[in-house]
Amino acid sequence: MAVMFLPMYLWDKIFPSKNEYNEIVYPKLDLPKLGTWGQSYDLIYNAYCFQDDFNKLKPIPVISLKSFPVDIEEEKEISDLLLNQEVSEKIKARVEDCLSNWIIIESEINRETREFYLKKYIDPNVDKNEELLNFITKNYFKIKRLIVRKNSLVLDCENAFDEEHGLAIEISEQKVKVNTADLI
Repeated sequence: MAVMFLPMYLWDKIFPSKNEYNEIVYPKLDLPKLGTWGQSYDLIYNAYCFQDDFNKLKPIPVISLKSFPVDIEEEKEISDLLLNQEVSEKIKARVEDCLSNWIIIESEINRETREFYLKKYIDPNVDKNEELLNFITKNYFKIKRLIVRKNSLVLDCENAFDEEHGLAIEISEQKVKVNTADLI
């Protein structure tokens, strides 16, 4: 068996960076717009895990974040992002282009995630406290990373009510589609 030795500067270019837990480290892009959701994710998650009464939750107002770093992953076998450990101008431009009409996209994400929540997790016969419902639908998911596809962006999210499958929000041409992460 032949053994090949590579200088470290080549090793880092060929194999993606990993942290001490042997997880791939993705480059980050600062997207404060995406910090709107999940600011109280831990509160929702803990209430769900410990089966607390959601009616006792005290909604916390959303604050505007000046910074919200998001992991960026490009959907390829070995991504240029991983090789360079920085986000290229091409990827930044695609992300900005996709998010360019932010007011429409944000309202679509709010509407679609609310519909998904109501369809999947709420008994239709139960009275709904509108203030509490708005608070939960803004915070039951937390964005982990953004996946750049050829024709869309996918926000890969943690889901307080479904840790195994998570939540994915696909944005393409100002259309938003929400489902569990394994189905998008």
